Amino acid sequence: MSANRPRHQRWWDFSSSLENIQDSLRPSILVTHLLPEEELQLELHIAWYRNLLGRLIIDHPGRYILVAAVVVFVTAVIASTYNFHWSILLIPIFLFVSLYLLALHQWVIYLQYRILKTNARFIVSVPQPNQFPLLDTIEIKGLPQVVDPNWSKNFIWRVFQFFTGARDIYISLVPFSFVDGSAKLSNALIVPDVMPEDVFELKRLVFPIQK
Repeated sequence: MSANRPRHQRWWDFSSSLENIQDSLRPSILVTHLLPEEELQLELHIAWYRNLLGRLIIDHPGRYILVAAVVVFVTAVIASTYNFHWSILLIPIFLFVSLYLLALHQWVIYLQYRILKTNARFIVSVPQPNQFPLLDTIEIKGLPQVVDPNWSKNFIWRVFQFFTGARDIYISLVPFSFVDGSAKLSNALIVPDVMPEDVFELKRLVFPIQK
């Protein structure tokens, strides 16, 4: 049996269950899921700034724990010196836990957004709306008809886009499906904050020049 072909596993097979959980939360590694004679042509992710906290905290947990421990220790010393109530220690602990959870959320979202183009398929992975941390993967035969770079609806990300040139990418299979009174696509799939060089590579593959 081909290594790329899905296997029928018993429900108690731990390795199979773990792989299914991973595929439900983050895009699968395409190299192990390629179709026969399929080749990867393009792989895009969202901009680096969407994972700022993840890079600082998730990628360097030891440093984060050390900083958190030092801050809590200093707070404990101050509390004992000035006879503050012990509950003051809950403030830095709460802040560091909240910061870690926010970083974890950013990290998962960053991993979930992905655009792939092979010689057989156009694949877009996005988070399930309002169902975090579940993932949705759409596979398209052929290419989209419209690729529309647009500004983010979020003011914070628009600031980053202003300086980096990144844009939200609206992808549609149907041409001329615009919202009335605007140039925005209706019923489009949205991949946020794609860097300009990645937008160019996407357009180069979606709109090839016929020679």
